[in-house]
Amino acid sequence: MFSRPSVRVINKVPVYETIIVDGNQIYVLDVVASKGHIVDLTLEDIGYYGIKVEDSGIIKPYYDLIKKCLDCNKTFSITSDKCPYCGSTNVQTAQTTINLLRELALSVDKVFIASDPDTEGEKIAYDLASFLSPYNSNVYRITYHEITKKAILEALRNPMKINTNLVMSLIVRRIEDRWIGFTLSNLLKTKFNGHNHGAGRVQTPVLGWIVDKR
Repeated sequence: MFSRPSVRVINKVPVYETIIVDGNQIYVLDVVASKGHIVDLTLEDIGYYGIKVEDSGIIKPYYDLIKKCLDCNKTFSITSDKCPYCGSTNVQTAQTTINLLRELALSVDKVFIASDPDTEGEKIAYDLASFLSPYNSNVYRITYHEITKKAILEALRNPMKINTNLVMSLIVRRIEDRWIGFTLSNLLKTKFNGHNHGAGRVQTPVLGWIVDKR
């Protein structure tokens, strides 16, 4: 859409560099994919499925970097670099992407985070900004609803702050996933003697509707 990008590979992560001309404004952009979320609620034995509830009623979720086992292809969020499913240490961690983004953030004027325009995307943007803000104070959120030159230029012209209300709503939803979804999933696995039964974000409310209508 703008020009044929040059590509650098740093620590196995591709960095695409392109030039965007918008009137008198010229952007030299280094584009890197975060590949979605970089942190998730921890799977460590902390509180109730990674969330502590204090006596005062304050709820504290605990997070770990997301890691992917390159042998069994499963993702997990624990402190150890050893896969909890197959025991492999052939693990890819989001820390690699974070380190690269921090390095790039030091060498640019501004950082634009263009994750999806929904609560998931806002949480991704929030987490990335948390890791990058100490390295570059000019971190902005941009959104667009179509992959077109016009939409991207419009987004760059109108950078925004991260919507913390959307971030909080996603955090609450993930806590609900853990407290209700994990509990029901374990119940289903025990009841049906299998490991492929789960109560996820969609299945859980649907199951609730079925129970209410019985």
